[in-house]
Amino acid sequence: EDWLPELLKQYRHEVSVLNLEQAAFIIGAMINRLLEAALDDRPEWLSDPQYLVQIESAAMNFLRTGE
Repeated sequence: EDWLPELLKQYRHEVSVLNLEQAAFIIGAMINRLLEAALDDRPEWLSDPQYLVQIESAAMNFLRTGE
């Protein structure tokens, strides 16, 4: 989707990845897969704020370190 690369462009000064389009794809796929995995295997985690915080932390770590 086009909205995520555009959002990352607005925060360009806070991220270290070089290719925002690829980063947006990776982040989108990662978040989607983690939510799907919880839905399939641990649906109770979807109502656990800590699980969502950990997903956010993983995404931000990737964006800030590029790794």
